Amino acid sequence: MNFSKITTKTITTKTARVAFLSAVAVMAIVSVSQHAAAQQVIDEFTSGLYNKSLSTGTVTNTQTGTMAGGSRMIIFTACEPANPCAADPYGQPNSYQIKKVTKTTGIFIFNTGYKSAADLLLYYGVGSPMSLDLSAYDRIRLFFDGANLEGVNFNFEVNNDGSSGAVGCNFTDPNGQQNPFTVDIPFANLGIPTPLGDVTSMLFEFDAAQGINTGADWAITSIQAVSGATGGDIQCGSTAN
Repeated sequence: MNFSKITTKTITTKTARVAFLSAVAVMAIVSVSQHAAAQQVIDEFTSGLYNKSLSTGTVTNTQTGTMAGGSRMIIFTACEPANPCAADPYGQPNSYQIKKVTKTTGIFIFNTGYKSAADLLLYYGVGSPMSLDLSAYDRIRLFFDGANLEGVNFNFEVNNDGSSGAVGCNFTDPNGQQNPFTVDIPFANLGIPTPLGDVTSMLFEFDAAQGINTGADWAITSIQAVSGATGGDIQCGSTAN
């Protein structure tokens, strides 16, 4: 009967291989941890799926899911009946939709109708505080799938540890009509002390001024808190925006 001979060299080689694979595994874990720390997801629109179409009036809806704070509230207004909107002579519908694209990705789509006007308020931390520690980050970044040439106008407000800050942003798609781009909201431009260690609520107010009489369309795939080592395409609060 023949037995395989195990030599010291074989044992040493196997030991070295195990040590190498272990080192690779540790490096991978560290890399993942560092990547995870590089951003804090506020909303990727993969839960709380919803859609609404509106020609006049105001509709409020709260969706729950995996977004920061566990819920988002949307107030959607178009030509309220108490103040008829001359900008919508044909009563065309305005709409928004939160839908899944794949199992792990989602999108938030906003449309205004022909010669219409609508605004949309996107709230986080309504009902119960977000209690979000963003002290490791210096800005909010919105990942746009695109926007039409009429442009986008919104205000951002945040409450942090009893202080309230705000900044406005007005822009068109810097990469051409309906191509992806990013918009940064540096915390330094909010007018409150930083870092933000206890964010209780956030509000994005997309105003009708983004396209009265012309319509406006845009879509967002993700909202994140990030470190601004690499700036986004648009910087809210700068002289240009």
